[in-house]
Amino acid sequence: MRQRWLMLRSDKASEGGIPWKTLKECDDMWIHLFFAAARLSGAEAVVQNRGKVWSVKKFYPGAKLEYVSRFGLMEKVDVLVVRGNYEYFPAYRRHRDALKVLFSAGMTTYRGPDRGYDLVFVDREDQVQKVQKRFRKAVVKEFAKPAPDHIFFPVKVEKEYDVVFIARRVDAIGDFKGYTWLASRLPKGTRVLRVGPVDPWFTKAKHLQVTWTGLLPRKEIPKYACRAQVGVVCDNGKWDSGPRILPEMLAMDIPVILRSCVRASRKYITEQTGVLVGEDRQEFISALVRLLSLDLHPVKYYREHLSLPRAAERLSKAIATALRCRRGGL
Repeated sequence: MRQRWLMLRSDKASEGGIPWKTLKECDDMWIHLFFAAARLSGAEAVVQNRGKVWSVKKFYPGAKLEYVSRFGLMEKVDVLVVRGNYEYFPAYRRHRDALKVLFSAGMTTYRGPDRGYDLVFVDREDQVQKVQKRFRKAVVKEFAKPAPDHIFFPVKVEKEYDVVFIARRVDAIGDFKGYTWLASRLPKGTRVLRVGPVDPWFTKAKHLQVTWTGLLPRKEIPKYACRAQVGVVCDNGKWDSGPRILPEMLAMDIPVILRSCVRASRKYITEQTGVLVGEDRQEFISALVRLLSLDLHPVKYYREHLSLPRAAERLSKAIATALRCRRGGL
């Protein structure tokens, strides 16, 4: 009998229905990762997202996301995967015997209590020990997130900019994306592509040549971002639990300068993909000059080690191992 997998992605029914009709339209990496891992495992899979439950009967790029009435609450599932800072009390109660998997428990994403999770994934290796204390019965592992590869990929365009900085949010939380940090470290005359809305921080940076794209749909980002030679990810490390833009830049074949305080797996940064820097301005400038002089193609490393198919393989194997351990196997 085929296994049944259920993913709890979001429980906010007030947000309305799912915004995509097919998998190809879906830009949510977690949903793609879940369905890809389930396909490798030969499992029947459904996702509860925004208060409704959706399935894919056949896996192919244009596959339809079909509504399944109350599957998550009425039918027994073997594997329950949770992603999001939500509490799913009806699902927990209904599927108390299922193998429970939680993503990103160590950071800001999940603040709830242990619901009997068997397998817990965190963003960085140095979080494993801390999270293990919260989830004593679970197996805790680092998991490097991929990008939705069908949306983020290299686009052959002329390189018009030195640096691309991608940040869609400009809100009351403030400068957690590192706008001020980056603007104060870029040397005079740097050609900057700001993928996102006009912000007060780069508007004040008169020593830079800044171009804003405005707020773009995620599927439109690559054809703009790929016009830059180097990407920068410089969150202040206080809010984001592993910025998704990091694997997305590598998937677009853009070398990355990663600020050391960013809460992201160090598996993303190698000699083939970019440079890790501290807070010193001269260190940042040296890293930028070096990357601008090299002909790096991080997408090769990304596809071999970090891509969505590779991540789905890791997730499928981890769940299979956990299920075997439950049954007393090796």
